[in-house]
Amino acid sequence: MKRVLQVFPAGLLIASISFGPHAAAQLVFDNGLVNDLTTSAGNNNVLVEDASGGDPTTLNILSGGSVNGNRRVDIRDASIVNVDGGNVRGFIDLRDTSSVGVVSGFVRRGIDAFDNTTVNISGGTVGNANAPIWAVLANDNAEVFISGGTLGNNGFEDTVIALDDSQITITGGTIRQDVVAEGNSDVRFSNGTIEDDFLLAEFATATFSGGNVEDDFELFVAALLTMTGGTIGEDLEVIGPDAVANVSGGDIGQGIGVFEGGTVNVTGGDLGTDGGGEFKFADNGTIRLFGSDFLLDGNPLALGTYDANLLEGDLLSGTLLNGGGFTDMEIVIEGKAKKKTHTIELIPEPASLALLALGGLALLTRRSSHREA
Repeated sequence: MKRVLQVFPAGLLIASISFGPHAAAQLVFDNGLVNDLTTSAGNNNVLVEDASGGDPTTLNILSGGSVNGNRRVDIRDASIVNVDGGNVRGFIDLRDTSSVGVVSGFVRRGIDAFDNTTVNISGGTVGNANAPIWAVLANDNAEVFISGGTLGNNGFEDTVIALDDSQITITGGTIRQDVVAEGNSDVRFSNGTIEDDFLLAEFATATFSGGNVEDDFELFVAALLTMTGGTIGEDLEVIGPDAVANVSGGDIGQGIGVFEGGTVNVTGGDLGTDGGGEFKFADNGTIRLFGSDFLLDGNPLALGTYDANLLEGDLLSGTLLNGGGFTDMEIVIEGKAKKKTHTIELIPEPASLALLALGGLALLTRRSSHREA
């Protein structure tokens, strides 16, 4: 594709000029070519869209290039914007099948992605405004890929938000506050750091195989977590009916809480690694532990189903299927929830199941032989 060098986008159409006291002109890139912005765009919003013949337009915001004030960049059709050393002081809005890449530089007020758009962040800083604003908001069927860079600041809780049927893949970078997913959105987290909480709600799903959540991982109504690796600095909390977490690996620094009908199934990983860990219950909930060598206050505890209310204050230890486990995790019933149903299930590992099956078979054989005699 032919490149058109734009030190300032001279010769391009200014699509509209409003003369109100607070209005800004709009600078339009719609030539179907590759354009480089290496100086200020002035007090203008920027629109990047396909040419009239359907060819997508590309705008590279390079070192020295800037969109000033709170002016935004709108990307439409199948057009592309790359931020590589330049600055966007406002926000970037994507629609249709457009895409944006941030390699280096600065997008101050974040990125909003709608429809079937794509966001790639591999470096730079996104969403560092001193204002209540997110770094990335994914809607509809948008896809977001985060492999590097810094997103958000310490002043606004929700840094990366996934809604509707959007998908976010995190393989690196630093997210300064929360990741929030709801609707039918999906988050895949394999590396990088989330400096606060990870929140799933309303049918959202997450696959957590690596990386670090420094605070809590929380699930709400009908959310689903599959955790095979990674680290949760504090608690895994599952809150609400049909909210389920399946844990087969990784590290949970404090403990596991189930509230209001939540369920956690644990087959592996290490729990309570920071010491003082807890299994917490409130308003109904179930924790299933798959493994062997379970101890209650240092004494062997048989496999089976237990009413956690009767074990309040006791310390539970055990070995999980993958060789991980937990030591002296306190069973805690929170608030006025002691009349609710709180369940701990200790389920045998496959080897134990096989032994139980063989034992049952031997018993049936003996009974059959006895009858024949």
